[in-house]
Amino acid sequence: MRHVDDGPDARPGDSRRFEEIGVAGWKAAYDGRFARMPQPLQVLWTLEGDLPARRFYERHGFATAGARRLRALGVRRRRSASGAPAYCDRMADVSVRPARPEDAERVARVQLLTWRTAYGSFLPEEALAVPEEQAAALWLRAVELPPSPRHRLLVALDGTDLVGFAASGPAEDDDLDPATTAEITTLLVEPRWGRRGHGSRLVAATVDHWRQDDVATAVSWVWERDTASRAFLVSAGWGPDGAARGLDTGPRVERQLRLHTDLGAGA
Repeated sequence: MRHVDDGPDARPGDSRRFEEIGVAGWKAAYDGRFARMPQPLQVLWTLEGDLPARRFYERHGFATAGARRLRALGVRRRRSASGAPAYCDRMADVSVRPARPEDAERVARVQLLTWRTAYGSFLPEEALAVPEEQAAALWLRAVELPPSPRHRLLVALDGTDLVGFAASGPAEDDDLDPATTAEITTLLVEPRWGRRGHGSRLVAATVDHWRQDDVATAVSWVWERDTASRAFLVSAGWGPDGAARGLDTGPRVERQLRLHTDLGAGA
């Protein structure tokens, strides 16, 4: 079987992470490229970060086989001996794991860089001017002394670079049951590492932990003006639940919207 990402449709700069999914037969999904593949298929590889595709397969009776590839196949550009452009394969390790004490400084650096880039247009400068040492101390405490076993900090790695993180715990809103509802309190990927699947892998790993905890529903508060984060979560199966709140940032009150997802619906 030919992988759907290699061959004439592969593009320079592509990066892929694969998850093996067992299928009993073939069902067309996104474009005519798939229709050219031999039928029937016994195994299909799909991008782990492509949550809409995974939900599509689940709705049509497909099931995860359990095997995963922990390496991502990419393509990088180089020059041939004649000087003409050429392309060669490279292998880049991408992963998600629980944070360690030595990660605290790097987590703080990602947090502050991402805040300034994503929120600088609507949050006041003083709200973003948190000393890196102070932020690192807070994350170190979160790793070493979490409030409960259900409070977790996961980090995304691209090779040896820490490029993003997700913090989560039981929901704290008064109208939610913390025994059955969890919350992503922070989900950030450094902008220069965006669009490589790191955010999706962080969400997927967090959901795996929630299911082990028998969590039924998850929520996350996002800034109303942070359209990128809202669009990402909506594409992963989250949606507004009607709750909103205003936070006084000094010059103005900025609204946040609460998104939620049903973990029983394949989020």
